[in-house]
Amino acid sequence: MENKNLRSVDQTKPLIEYIEKNVKKGYKLEDLKWALISQGYSRTAVQKAVDYIQKNKKTEEPRPVKVEAPKEESIPMNIEMPEPSLWEKFKGFFS
Repeated sequence: MENKNLRSVDQTKPLIEYIEKNVKKGYKLEDLKWALISQGYSRTAVQKAVDYIQKNKKTEEPRPVKVEAPKEESIPMNIEMPEPSLWEKFKGFFS
């Protein structure tokens, strides 16, 4: 009976590695499970991989990290504008 469990783990090893790698990246275990099933993997194989991971607790779902927005820096606007010419002043008067 022990050999059957080991063989089952060997067949699901690529799934286990894939799930562990992506859980570490921040994906949820349940989301990965359904993504694999929707890509054509058998529900049984995926569930065995998930059960194996949960049983051995090799990976933990990471806690959300609070990311602060970068602080806005004010840019000094010390641009000298040339004084408008007489024609521009005259034109602006009638606009």
